[in-house]
Amino acid sequence: MNPDLNDIVFSKGKFKFNLRAAGLLEHNQNYLVSETTDPQADFVFIGGRVKFGESSQDAIQREFFEELHIHAHVERLLWVIEHQMPSQAESFQQIVLLYLLKTNDKIPSHTNKKRPLVWQSFSELKLANLKPNVFKDYDKLPETIQYWQDIS
Repeated sequence: MNPDLNDIVFSKGKFKFNLRAAGLLEHNQNYLVSETTDPQADFVFIGGRVKFGESSQDAIQREFFEELHIHAHVERLLWVIEHQMPSQAESFQQIVLLYLLKTNDKIPSHTNKKRPLVWQSFSELKLANLKPNVFKDYDKLPETIQYWQDIS
């Protein structure tokens, strides 16, 4: 996806960096993820880039409104994820702030880009091909903010 001029994105030669807010919407102990076309994963977190002058909490609420047309509110920050994918052609790095969200709005079956939305239990997410799979080392949502390093 091409960055908006206001997105927090930096490029210097083959090095690229961005700041992303992602959300995990909870309902009845199930969590909403989106199917993806990425061949390395089946599911991804819903979210997008944070813009200059915007808080990450505002960004995730905006992203859920843009992608699902719902008003979600932030419960708390779950994970700070440092994600890197170095290669000879390009070195990509991002910081992802993953929030727990709630809503009273009706949830659609697809994102605005026609990607199916799927509710998963925590145990299903632990086993899912989710990128990044921050759940694999936990038996429940963490009580405090966790740091996750995902270097490919």
